Amino acid sequence: MFNLRDMTDVELRNLNITIVDELNHRRNVKNQTVKAQFRIGDDVKFNSRNRGLVEGKIVKINSKTIVVKSGFTNWKVSPGLLSKA
Repeated sequence: MFNLRDMTDVELRNLNITIVDELNHRRNVKNQTVKAQFRIGDDVKFNSRNRGLVEGKIVKINSKTIVVKSGFTNWKVSPGLLSKA
């Protein structure tokens, strides 16, 4: 186990960079796995903070987001937040 109080500022910064890189990598792997389940034209749903449940159709799949059209609005949504409707 690390004793953070014994580490120098440089060591703490390097540890932080390593942790952030690992978390980003894990998120990217999860998103790629989830994204592979969706195709353009699929009906999907997700929860919006402001609008509650949003249902729509996938119109585009980007490298990090999926574009969902709901009514006249296009939403860029992280694949991990989507589920099939």
